[in-house]
Amino acid sequence: MSRSDELPIVASAATAATAVPRAADLAGAPRAAASRGDVLITVVTLALWAGLIAAAVAGLVAATGTSNWLAMIVIVLVGALIGTLWLGGFRTIGILAAYPFVARRERAARAAREIDAEALAVASVSAERPRRQAHVALLYCTANDFDAGALTASMRQTHPGVSTVILDDSSDAAVRREIDAFARATGAQVVRRVERTGYKAGNLNHFFATRPGYDAYVILDSDEVIQPDFVERSLARLAEESKTRAVGVVQGRHLANRGRSRFADEFGQMFETHVRVTQLVRARHGFSFFMGRGALITAECVEAVGGFPEMVMEDLAFSLEVQRAGFDIVYAPELVSAEDYPVDYHAFKKQHGKFVEGATEFVGRYSSTILRSELSAVKKIDLLLETVMAPAGAAFALVLFLAGLLPLGPDGGAVLPSWMGATLAICGVAPLLGEVLRRIGTGRPVAAIVFLGRALALFASVLWVTIRSSARVAFGARAVFAVTPKRRSAKGWRATAAIEAGVAVVAIALALLLVQSFAPAVVFVGCAGAAWYLTAFSGRDRSVGAFTSVDELVGTRPIASPVALQAV
Repeated sequence: MSRSDELPIVASAATAATAVPRAADLAGAPRAAASRGDVLITVVTLALWAGLIAAAVAGLVAATGTSNWLAMIVIVLVGALIGTLWLGGFRTIGILAAYPFVARRERAARAAREIDAEALAVASVSAERPRRQAHVALLYCTANDFDAGALTASMRQTHPGVSTVILDDSSDAAVRREIDAFARATGAQVVRRVERTGYKAGNLNHFFATRPGYDAYVILDSDEVIQPDFVERSLARLAEESKTRAVGVVQGRHLANRGRSRFADEFGQMFETHVRVTQLVRARHGFSFFMGRGALITAECVEAVGGFPEMVMEDLAFSLEVQRAGFDIVYAPELVSAEDYPVDYHAFKKQHGKFVEGATEFVGRYSSTILRSELSAVKKIDLLLETVMAPAGAAFALVLFLAGLLPLGPDGGAVLPSWMGATLAICGVAPLLGEVLRRIGTGRPVAAIVFLGRALALFASVLWVTIRSSARVAFGARAVFAVTPKRRSAKGWRATAAIEAGVAVVAIALALLLVQSFAPAVVFVGCAGAAWYLTAFSGRDRSVGAFTSVDELVGTRPIASPVALQAV
């Protein structure tokens, strides 16, 4: 039997008596036209968006008391951006509000799956054999950031049919020698390419082009560690979910390592909560997505999609192509992996810049594809709002500053009504509320307040990075896949706050020169101040060494109440 013939058996391992259709048969089934529900959701969303824009424009007109044509052009532009940010804020609050109910259903479903798994193990030991025959490759992607300890831990899988392939894009000769020595000692396969194009996606596609013949792949980043039964449990979840639908990806949940740095410990928990909340809710009621690592992907899915789109945000683009091809992406929070959060503020800024460039590139390349696709209306809206928020926020800040340099208001300056500023602030705080509530729910209200202040400073500080990264790609430059630094920066404020301070000085000079007011420059002054604070916070690091492994993370995380946002 060939390996390509074994994958359908994987899908039927959960039951020996019932034949399971091939994923390709399910994926290729005719799709229904847009339902009345989709049409209704689209119309309601567009009406809401238009209403929000109209409310913003009306508020700005009332505040400025102006009606000249230049002022109206600026006001309509600002109003459109505010309406979009409000709509995105409503979405974020809706996800947070839905989480306790979705989490409760997920816990009940998980309990049922565990009961079914125990019954299956007792009743049909022979049915386990085909699933164990599946040949799975761990695809470890690296580019000068090889972590032997992380890969060694991930290789300790309970599933017997697992091979390890190191996809090495390293240019450093010393790193390449280290990888070769590791491969000789462990039996891992090393694959390199001459032309390093297409970033991580190109690296993966180069390997897939060799037609390696595996049944499925688990994608690993260089610092990631998956639990020992990750492959075995992924295949079990794939078998269960494939009874009724074509499943191409089983995505696990991510935790952040502890003890790397003060910065990572403070904000890594925010990342965990964000993944826990948004992934679960969006997987059930929105656009379920592949996170780029910590997931099992079937070979059938990879072949049907044609590999990964070669762009910076290849994970999101791949998620879209997977669902356009008729496959589903299953989020399985019981599958856990751990990875490093950016070790310091400098590393975070690098990662954030890459995200914004990737999001801007994705919006430019895929917006029309999303609108024309056969995805449900909810998935389209969810995906578009997720990706457009960073570019829209950058555009709003820049346009608001430029508007402040024009004589629009009654006193010669632009005016943003206080109520409008307050609602925008709520929308800005909304993505942080999950972690705030989690800390309050664990009996740490003071820690929650301190975190909220630091997190607001963190995202305010990257305003200029967001503007620069969005504008760079929007005006034709190619998005760059910047590898997040794994070691602390020794450059200090020169790498983290100098540019922001320079931008603030320029903004102050322009504001004083053109409108004789400091007010328009306040946002950039705040950005610079926050950058200086985060530089100091990141630099005042406590001694590390109390590193928490993935086994400890997985074994000690309690499933608390939904109110505390600890569940699933």
